Amino acid sequence: MNKKLLTAVIIFVIMSLIIIGVGVFGNNLFNYNVTYTKDDLSFKSNELLFERPEEGFVVSYSNLLQDVAVLANKESKEYLESLDYKDLTLEDYSKIVYDNGERIGELKKQDDKDYYYFTYNYKDDYDDIFYLTAMYINKDDFWIVNFACDNNKKEQYEDKFLEWADSVTFRK
Repeated sequence: MNKKLLTAVIIFVIMSLIIIGVGVFGNNLFNYNVTYTKDDLSFKSNELLFERPEEGFVVSYSNLLQDVAVLANKESKEYLESLDYKDLTLEDYSKIVYDNGERIGELKKQDDKDYYYFTYNYKDDYDDIFYLTAMYINKDDFWIVNFACDNNKKEQYEDKFLEWADSVTFRK
């Protein structure tokens, strides 16, 4: 084997081990504390996430294995008023979102925070996903932020998702 080929194989093996290590051990391998910002929304996470454009969402991040995701969208107050939803409060908007979806528990307001949330599962022939969905208000927009993971990781992520939801901020 020539020296260049051997060097290339060694580099490939090392890079593969690093990628597999991050994918398997995630934030147990490295301790991340990253602020992610897209559009007007920012949130903090201890999980290494990558922006992955997803049709229908303004904000879309997932981890390397794509079994954890943060998906967000916004609706302008102006648009909602055109649908005869006038003078909506965050509580009103959250109840509308909650009443129009599948959910596990009740609609809750996070203590001392300016958002409401609920949880639900989505299951079909291919996926079994746990969602924590949080609703926020910012200037002229209402935001829906979905924190999602494979349902078999619900115990691992549910509290983390609440921490991430607590950290959501908006550009003024």
